[in-house]
Amino acid sequence: MIRRKGIMIAIKTPEYALAACLFLAACTSQTQTAQQQPLFPDMQSSGYAALNEQCSSCHASPKPDVHTAPEWVRVVRRMQMYRVQRGLGAIADRNMQVLLAYLKKYAREKP
Repeated sequence: MIRRKGIMIAIKTPEYALAACLFLAACTSQTQTAQQQPLFPDMQSSGYAALNEQCSSCHASPKPDVHTAPEWVRVVRRMQMYRVQRGLGAIADRNMQVLLAYLKKYAREKP
């Protein structure tokens, strides 16, 4: 028997044991690789902080590459309206500039 992350696997022959070990090793290395890649670009920046602070009050923060730079201007303007309607208050001008600069910098290229 092999126990890996709470999963018990019954091994009947040495070949199966080797196959199970290789499979589990591959899963572990893929998980570690995925964990090492940052979810967002420049996560130490004030732009990321603004994105995380402003957007996460209503929904998960979107990745900057889901829209083009011109699209982000419209999206943020619309989200600003929703924030005010929900009583969360408008994003301060300085925070808005930092947020838009970050989103535009890492936006998707035009299709």
